Amino acid sequence: MIIMKFGGTSVRNAEFIDHVLDIALEAMDRSPVLVSSAMGDTTDHLVDITRAACGGEWERTTEIIERIRRHHIDTVGFLTGDTA
Repeated sequence: MIIMKFGGTSVRNAEFIDHVLDIALEAMDRSPVLVSSAMGDTTDHLVDITRAACGGEWERTTEIIERIRRHHIDTVGFLTGDTA
């Protein structure tokens, strides 16, 4: 078994996630376990959400949440071929 941890830039979008999967496939004989932290910039966006919410900036808070949500949905759509 091998533990493979990826995060940040290495999982920032679908293209990079595909590359991570290629790396994992090369290690299949070692039974890889993949661990991923937040996609690139997501942690920074979560900090921004906290600051905006603490400051009562509800519209900005909602905009940042929507940006994160849309990025993740678009990434999954690209990886699965579901671009609806």
